[in-house]
Amino acid sequence: GDALWWAVVTFTTVGYGAISPASVAANFVAVTDAMVGLIAVALVTGLVFSRFSRPKAHILFSKNALIAPYKDGKSLQFRIVNERSNKLINLEVQVVFSWTEDQGSEATRHYVALKLEREKVTLFPLNWTLVHAIDEDSPFYNLTPDRLQQMNAEILTIVQGFDETFSQTVHANNSYMADEVLWGYRFNKMYYSEDGVVRLELDKLDEVTKV
Repeated sequence: GDALWWAVVTFTTVGYGAISPASVAANFVAVTDAMVGLIAVALVTGLVFSRFSRPKAHILFSKNALIAPYKDGKSLQFRIVNERSNKLINLEVQVVFSWTEDQGSEATRHYVALKLEREKVTLFPLNWTLVHAIDEDSPFYNLTPDRLQQMNAEILTIVQGFDETFSQTVHANNSYMADEVLWGYRFNKMYYSEDGVVRLELDKLDEVTKV
């Protein structure tokens, strides 16, 4: 018994001084307390580490979505950019348009996936402007700003990609309400080339020009 108490005290670095357990029962309580303390610290450390080590995509979304000129018509556009310098590959985007319709005494919410000009990029080194062409098949066809407000419309976006730093899949999401959609604007350029070096200016993410 004395050898067991000594082993546990040494292993747990309790290091008794002037006060120490003098009976079997007291030693049992001391051993139990020491082992529970070690296990509790290990569990808390593991939980905290797993929470803060979880990879997160630092993808910035433009403050507003735009109804902008596109080819011979119009399009819905918003812009994203990677805030960090890590590589994101195989980035995919899904955009869903949601609105409510009154059906009798209650309102029903509808969801429609929007078709994008490009839904996936292999590498994400610069900014990416997501474009949904507004044609006859688009739910935005013939919509007006006032009508969009009346519909309680919302544009839901989900971005998912593979982060090379953590070797894991990361994701981010955002949404635009009807009052966050600007009509008749176009995004300004975010990057320029100088001495063979491409510079990306993150503070220009939300800059637009009226057209």
